[in-house]
Amino acid sequence: MSTHILSAIDVGSNSVRMMLAAESDGHIAVLNTQRITTRLLNGVENGLLSGESVDRTAQAVAELCGMARAQGADLIDAFGTSALRDAQNREDFSDRTEELCGLRVKLISGVEEAQLAYAGAGPEGKCGVIDIGGGSTELIVGNDGQMLRAHSAQLGAVRLAGELCGREDPDEMCALAETRLHETVDIVCTDHPDKWIGVGGTITTLAAMTKRVARYSPDAIDNFPLTEETVESWLHALCEMPVEERRLLVGINPQRADIIAHGTAILLTVMRMTHAGTVHACDHDNLEGYIRRCMLPRLHAQS
Repeated sequence: MSTHILSAIDVGSNSVRMMLAAESDGHIAVLNTQRITTRLLNGVENGLLSGESVDRTAQAVAELCGMARAQGADLIDAFGTSALRDAQNREDFSDRTEELCGLRVKLISGVEEAQLAYAGAGPEGKCGVIDIGGGSTELIVGNDGQMLRAHSAQLGAVRLAGELCGREDPDEMCALAETRLHETVDIVCTDHPDKWIGVGGTITTLAAMTKRVARYSPDAIDNFPLTEETVESWLHALCEMPVEERRLLVGINPQRADIIAHGTAILLTVMRMTHAGTVHACDHDNLEGYIRRCMLPRLHAQS
């Protein structure tokens, strides 16, 4: 039985992430994950990516691609989400990554991003999935692995922070989030799922902070319940705390400290609007979904 090493790279609005996984007989095992924070969305102005942001983020893609190759990856793909969807000169970015490491970045739509999040989380039963990113938030409802409804809202932690010029008033953040999320909630939440699962850095970070997980691991936070009361408490505590103090919190990635309150406001708003009550953290996200939905079928077709 042969084993293949696959790598997916997600060029997100906040960071570039890589997953390395071993595939054998249709099953995958995650070997390694890496992240480099580049804040690509902050480099989009008037619909164009600045040359500096293109180069900084393309260098991160090349670094992660090099890691994957060094660890024996047979197949490497890269895909881009909200920030690249915003950029009219996104092809310049792919030209730069191709120049640096021979890899072009595939642009995915908001609905495709939602599909990948749902595939990665792999929920059972009638379940809703919330994916809060840097530039967008996806809501999905499905049943036993079959996605029923999905929509992507043009709002994420980095985008909300930018729109508010960094202001962190809980009421102001939640009010703007509600305005941006209204259409998405109306489309997706025509009824109430039995359970809500949350993926993305905001939710996994809140779970790690609540559990006080000093050294992050998926097993430590998977299926951890975040109640609306806990999320609201964190929002107010974070807004009262200087960024430097947040960086010292157990469970937080220091590079997320300046946007964690904005991501938390988005999560709280979604929970209020959907009457979720509790969201269960999940470390299996769109990277794993991309490997399952996009790379495994191609690998098997080549066999």
